[in-house]
Amino acid sequence: METRTLLGIGMALVVAIVAAVVSTPLCRRLATRVGAISHPSPARWCKRSTALLGGVALVVATAAGIVTANWLIGDVWVDRLRAPIFGPAVGVMLSAGLMFLAGLVDDLVHLRPQAKFLLQLVAGVVLLSSGAVLSVTDSYVVNVVATLFWFVALTNAFNLLDGLDGVAAGVGAIAAFFLGLTFALRGAWWHAAVAWSLAGAALGFLRYNVHRASIFLGDAGSLFIGSVLAGLVASAPEAASASLVSVLFVPLAIVAVPLLDTSLVTMTRVLAGRPISVGGLDHSTYRLIALGLTEGQVAVLLGGFAAAGGLVALVLTWLDHGLGLIVGTIFLVAMSLLAAYLGRIQITASDEVRRLKAGTVLVRTLIYKRRLAEILLDVVLVALAYYGAYRLRFDGALPGAYVAAFETTVGLTIAATIVALGVFGAYRGAWEYAGLFDAYRVLGAVGGASVLLLVYGGWRVPALAQSHSLVCELTLRELHNHPDLGLRPVCFVDGDPRRQGAEIHGVPIVAGFDGLGWAIERYKIDRIVIGTRQLAPEGVGVIQALARALGVEVAEVNFAVRWLPAPDVVPPARVVDGVPSEVEILAEGNGNGNGNGKGNGNGKGNGKGTGNRTGTELGAEMRDIRVAG
Repeated sequence: METRTLLGIGMALVVAIVAAVVSTPLCRRLATRVGAISHPSPARWCKRSTALLGGVALVVATAAGIVTANWLIGDVWVDRLRAPIFGPAVGVMLSAGLMFLAGLVDDLVHLRPQAKFLLQLVAGVVLLSSGAVLSVTDSYVVNVVATLFWFVALTNAFNLLDGLDGVAAGVGAIAAFFLGLTFALRGAWWHAAVAWSLAGAALGFLRYNVHRASIFLGDAGSLFIGSVLAGLVASAPEAASASLVSVLFVPLAIVAVPLLDTSLVTMTRVLAGRPISVGGLDHSTYRLIALGLTEGQVAVLLGGFAAAGGLVALVLTWLDHGLGLIVGTIFLVAMSLLAAYLGRIQITASDEVRRLKAGTVLVRTLIYKRRLAEILLDVVLVALAYYGAYRLRFDGALPGAYVAAFETTVGLTIAATIVALGVFGAYRGAWEYAGLFDAYRVLGAVGGASVLLLVYGGWRVPALAQSHSLVCELTLRELHNHPDLGLRPVCFVDGDPRRQGAEIHGVPIVAGFDGLGWAIERYKIDRIVIGTRQLAPEGVGVIQALARALGVEVAEVNFAVRWLPAPDVVPPARVVDGVPSEVEILAEGNGNGNGNGKGNGNGKGNGKGTGNRTGTELGAEMRDIRVAG
């Protein structure tokens, strides 16, 4: 059934591409007839008159793909559409349709920015009313606000990104393809079909929208792409129970390019005292052109960034929650640094700068200081590095005791690092002119913070007790001397949580009985050997119950120490053939023989004889002998 479903979704992609290739020229002719033309303007990059109704072709092609998927595999998801997904699915289509109509009206008669924003809010409320809500917190009210913000932000992001040939359509196609792939991996077939239909429509439209474009998406197309992607993410069937990584970081990685472009434009316009709704040449695309790239190179570069975000999103779907947070945050921080670098490129005319509002003088002064932003970035990076160090230390899985240790020391680590960086002057220089002396500053700060943490760790975590070391040492030697037992030690379990992470001859120590289950799964343990008599019966019972539940065998190793009496009170021993007839041993098993002497085994073994064997021969035949003392 899944193979058939995947084939149906693949056919939806192909049909959408073909439909876009066929319908786009027709829409171009229609735009010429009705006068839906974009003319050159100082606030736009458009250098010649171009048709605007590309959004109509995009919607027609997307609908063709969805209809194809429904015709081929409709019976697969029909029951699911009757389930809780039905409402959100309708909400996605209604909100996207409303955004398409709003954009189409704007392309024809030019809506005011306030009216367009109001329609975006209405479309977002329609989506929310259908039951599509992001689950980012435990508060429903906060989730509703976050969902509405997500819808409006992503819809505007693609609308603002549509300023250069092929950028919005290319980034939208890549984002929709990877989003559909993540849906398919989770079994959300309807969402995958819609996403791949949109991807196919955008790919087919690119045939006419690359550099020297003959038709633009227009507001109808760009608003439709953003609203469909936002609605699909918010209405994903697993969103209510999925982790923060899958709900937040996966879609953010996929649509990082348009969101960061929108953030860059919003911040630069606010800091420059310009209205956000007024167009301009301050987008990331135009800043890249200011660096010397051509329009085609900019489109390819941003498409590459979008593909990288999609690949990161796929990786995040296979990682656990903690590692996913690390990878996702690193990617978003890297993209944010790129946006910050582009924001430093001066593209505003000097006469326009003189007309900046006086109320933004303080804000512009603060932005040149930038120290607070640098410190906040260091806080995020230090926390990630510290958590990553824990993950590396324990091969990806933190034992329960060390989760608490991380939580209690991460604040100290951040504070020590930030203070050390400040003391060594790391925040005083201009990093675009950094030299060797600045590297010494950073190294000194990191070294100072590390020394402080080591001193703190040595004070709070005492060394491993020597008595435990002796028992572990004897156990290792015993197992090494008896390879016939088939036991290879992989870890020790100790009840003291302070000994977590220590090693004896390369064998790690896992602290606490609560870490025993983790150790069994982590090291693939099939036998547990108890090497101490100090363990309470309740503890032995816990181990046996856990072992029984996991199908693991339990054994016990005992060590006995017998103090010998002084030499002057040693009773004389009878000697047979020059060998003492009484030998005290610790043995597992029985030794039976015939001999003139007696072979006594104090422990689990004993030997008696009336034949021709000596005590020496008897002792040599006993198995698993351990001499007392």
